[in-house]
Amino acid sequence: MDSLMNLNSAMDSLRFSDDQLRAFRLVLHFLSSAARLRESRWEVGTCIPEALFNSVLSNQKRIQRIALITDGECGATNSSQNYVDLVQVRELRSLDWRGLCRYTDFESVRQCVRAHGHQIQSLTLDLLTWDRAEDIWAYGYRQQSPQRTPIPDNFFSQRVLNIQLRDKTVIFSSLESLHLSGVSFYHTGMEMAYAFNVGQLKSLKLRNCPGSFEWVGMILEKPMKLKSFELALDLDSIRRAAYLHITETICNFLQYVSDLESLYLALPVPIDWTTLTDRLSSHCHLRRFVIHNLMDRGGQNLIDGDIPWSLPLKHMLQKKQLTCFGSSMAPRKLTRYLQMMQPKPSCKMIHIRTSGVVLDRLFGSRQPNWFSQSFYAYKYGEDFPYKTEDIYNFAQWAFGADGLSNLQVLAWGDFSYRGRYSKFNLLLCRSDGGYRTLTPSDTIPWSLVQDNLDMLAACAFEDILE
Repeated sequence: MDSLMNLNSAMDSLRFSDDQLRAFRLVLHFLSSAARLRESRWEVGTCIPEALFNSVLSNQKRIQRIALITDGECGATNSSQNYVDLVQVRELRSLDWRGLCRYTDFESVRQCVRAHGHQIQSLTLDLLTWDRAEDIWAYGYRQQSPQRTPIPDNFFSQRVLNIQLRDKTVIFSSLESLHLSGVSFYHTGMEMAYAFNVGQLKSLKLRNCPGSFEWVGMILEKPMKLKSFELALDLDSIRRAAYLHITETICNFLQYVSDLESLYLALPVPIDWTTLTDRLSSHCHLRRFVIHNLMDRGGQNLIDGDIPWSLPLKHMLQKKQLTCFGSSMAPRKLTRYLQMMQPKPSCKMIHIRTSGVVLDRLFGSRQPNWFSQSFYAYKYGEDFPYKTEDIYNFAQWAFGADGLSNLQVLAWGDFSYRGRYSKFNLLLCRSDGGYRTLTPSDTIPWSLVQDNLDMLAACAFEDILE
């Protein structure tokens, strides 16, 4: 009864219409009345009062999966979006928290790891950017500390995970899937490898994590069981000395993970894609493969770059087990080289990758907004990669009589973050006259897309809250 009273009180602080409020209260009453949920995925994209959220969690003792998206920009009272008590979720197996942006967020994770770290099987933490997260944590830490306590070199590993230097303690003994974004590996790299029990991981995703490039080279000493690996790096994530050895480091790592089934890479020049694909020639199990080149075309930010065609890439695409391929290669160029290939690739899905900022540029350049032509040129340079009709020309050939006979789906665009750019994206499938827009009624190709959403969304170009 106390929980329901807390919920009603919390609801009064939110601004909804009367109908929305009544409907929301009915749902919350159901959630609070009994421990009915065995597995649940909580998606919180707005500011939720502490009493409301924790009251629901306290009554759902059997929840195993929690997903949170928080932004820290609450327009409500200061009591909104405060401490989330994850300790009370005693059967927690999967934690997915994107947008950690308050000191209390990190405290929530710290307490959760201390209580449940040993049983968590899947962990996703997105700090957006390391510098921002470090500033937020340091400010909160100073507010909480009675004396001037030194800020640790790596607050995440040393305070949130409570890792000590030269520590070999395994914190996440059951962990199989690890996805980190904006998390630094500097200062405690090997200690973090032990803590995450990397030798047992089946899936590893690292996006714009400072020191992650060096960390990948560091963990080669440990046997790996990875089936899926995703690595996306911007220039701020790599120190200059390591940046010059990017191809060598990635190739050495791939040599130690020969059982990979899914590989997704978004890397900046000077990555040598020809050498990298040549190193993959010995991988016999690779079914899904994404390569996205990032380069500076004269502006101030990295942007989509072309992928050079090579004999090793041709051989990769001709492998029978490869079912899905994604690339930032220009469609006209891809068409030209695939037309010359014999035998043709047997891929069921091809994704021509384009970042969201390019999509905005293509479709919104005539509008007076931040993605206007002048703004695009200022940040990313004048040179635009290709025209929209190149996509349809590729589809006309690929789904035609002389095209790719096994192709079921052609995707174009940026599918990151569950469809942020869905109004721009294209999903095409085969039809009697060539191709058509894919719909849920196209059962087989639609199922193919649903089964490979992680491949389409891999290596997001922007942060989730941009």
